[in-house]
Amino acid sequence: MSITCSNCQHTTDEGVFCIHCGAKLPEKIQGEAHSSQPLSSSQRVSYGEAQLNQGTEPTSNSMLTKERMQKASESSKMYASYVMDNIRSPYQRLQTISQSHLIQALVTMGIYALLIPLILYIQLQSSIGLFGDVPFFETVVKPFLGYIVFLLLIGAITFGVIVLNRYQASYTEVIARFGTILLPFVGLLILAILMSLLNIGMFILPLLIAFTGAIFVAPLLVLLSYHEPGCERIDLMYSILLIIVGAYVTIRIMSEVLLSFVSQLFRF
Repeated sequence: MSITCSNCQHTTDEGVFCIHCGAKLPEKIQGEAHSSQPLSSSQRVSYGEAQLNQGTEPTSNSMLTKERMQKASESSKMYASYVMDNIRSPYQRLQTISQSHLIQALVTMGIYALLIPLILYIQLQSSIGLFGDVPFFETVVKPFLGYIVFLLLIGAITFGVIVLNRYQASYTEVIARFGTILLPFVGLLILAILMSLLNIGMFILPLLIAFTGAIFVAPLLVLLSYHEPGCERIDLMYSILLIIVGAYVTIRIMSEVLLSFVSQLFRF
């Protein structure tokens, strides 16, 4: 790079002094010259740290992904163990269920709430899918959320009757037991969806058993798991009637969401 001396206007190569008059070259040029000098030790350390951080970032991300996968695997194993322990004799084990099983119970309730509208979606897709797409949100997502709310309301009604009888229980524990007792009905829904995929018309039978059983049978079994003869405040007969009436009123309120799938299925 050529440099013009500010004293004699002689053009020379890079350097500190002019080779013609010996005057010192401009300071800004020296700064440019200095910029080409080797990095200092502190600069080399900073550069090395930056390279090290860039190298360790993918490693930390992979470790985080591995930890998440491991946690997901452990959670799946815990839920599978929970299912196997309670599906064999659900009522006998119901008294051992506490609020520590709440997460597994909520997962079971979520699966139950998802399978019913999913069966409807499969049937509608196979029946009218040739004429257009079936709206997934209206057919699956919206009813799924409605069933979640409905199941929680049924659990609240059951909890209210249990409290009226002065049994020692918490709402989370009642929901944990209610979700656990739904396991056999989830099994029936899985059977119904397999039959639906195979175009077996009798799929409606396990579907209706699972639907009515979760509403009228499961809450009564939860109540009986707290029942202590001679300690109840309300006679068991009236407690059962209260749950049935409460479930019926809840169905009437949410009938547009809950029972729409039945009318849709019987059309095809």
